[in-house]
Amino acid sequence: MNASKLYFTLLLLLLMFMTAPISCAFRRARLPITDREQWRTLEHGNRQRRFLLHLPSGAPPADGRPLLFVLHGGGGTAEHTRTLTRGRFETLADAGGGIIVYPEGVEKGWNDGRVDVRALAHRENIDDVGFFQAMIEVLSVEFPVDRHRIYATGISNGGFMSVRLACQAPQFRGAFAVAAQLSADLAPNCHPRPALDIGIYVGMDDPLVPYRGGQVRVFGTERGVALPAEESFQFFLRSSGCSAGAPETPIPDADPEDSTTAFVRRGEGCSGGAVVELIRVVGGGHTWPGAMTYLPEMIVGRTSRDFSLSDRIWAIIQRSRTSTE
Repeated sequence: MNASKLYFTLLLLLLMFMTAPISCAFRRARLPITDREQWRTLEHGNRQRRFLLHLPSGAPPADGRPLLFVLHGGGGTAEHTRTLTRGRFETLADAGGGIIVYPEGVEKGWNDGRVDVRALAHRENIDDVGFFQAMIEVLSVEFPVDRHRIYATGISNGGFMSVRLACQAPQFRGAFAVAAQLSADLAPNCHPRPALDIGIYVGMDDPLVPYRGGQVRVFGTERGVALPAEESFQFFLRSSGCSAGAPETPIPDADPEDSTTAFVRRGEGCSGGAVVELIRVVGGGHTWPGAMTYLPEMIVGRTSRDFSLSDRIWAIIQRSRTSTE
């Protein structure tokens, strides 16, 4: 065995050892599939694609139900993402009459617009944009979907895919990218709709996706280039007709022991009352603020406990209801 293979084998064994307790914790925290959830399949691109649907409760709002897609990261699953976010979107959606969908990528990955020969979804140019558009049409037949409030959010690969949907699928009113930015490969082909709601939520100590832009690396493997978070923010400020943005303000440090602090900036005067915001988490890693820790800190970095990002995202979706009336 040569040195590189030995190194890779030792690294893999180390990762298996380190992640075993976290995997057990995830199994214990795994949310049960109840009569409120349904697995659905959809044939698209000569493949059977599937998604987990959380059924709404109660009567729909008069103007229809908002629809939120929650995307897993590379190597993840629908159930993993439900667990990661602690089912919080479902609780919020039940109170606000919404529909939550956890879709799954081909071989646990999304064709998010980066040039990444490692992932099958990229290599085979899977039409994931079309898959989401097909899900919207199917769900709109069965449920009273508010076509003015269709959103996507996700972490890492799922965050990059959410940005691609905002760039290339006009059905989406907005997207919220966690531990992801606008990629250099996608930027020339990003043509978002006017008045797009967009959030970019990044950790300044993210070991995989650099806050200041550059090569995304997963255990030493190059996975495409991300633009700097600030440049991504400015891109969407321009596309939604916002001014340069209000001064950065701190988010209250609700948990001083998490060794993170967060700061938010929002565009002002955006078209149609759109929300365009950037939250940078000082000391934060490749993580979802307020969610579960899914891998050891030494691999993905710290998770902020100062605020619930899921709550913040849903508040923007609910706010958009008034801006469309």
